[in-house]
Amino acid sequence: MLEQLRRVEQEGHHLLVTTGRSWITTVSVMHDLDMWPEYLVCANGAVTLQRDANTLDGYRRIHAVAFDPAPVLALVQAFLPDASIAIEAENGTYR
Repeated sequence: MLEQLRRVEQEGHHLLVTTGRSWITTVSVMHDLDMWPEYLVCANGAVTLQRDANTLDGYRRIHAVAFDPAPVLALVQAFLPDASIAIEAENGTYR
């Protein structure tokens, strides 16, 4: 599959990676695959990165949506009191 993606790119098409994964995980995978699409859309659309050779990891954040998770957490915990929940912060870490 990777060969086909590279072929499509060489033919002049632009690849756009979209995923539910965090931006840190996504950038790491792109490094491992040696793929550098212009844009990465991560965290189910909450974070958009653009390729930038002047940054340490090769991408800079151009859009991020953050919200207060407290109301959602309260609702989930009311129905699932033993649930373990991770919240991804804007910097890509979890709390």
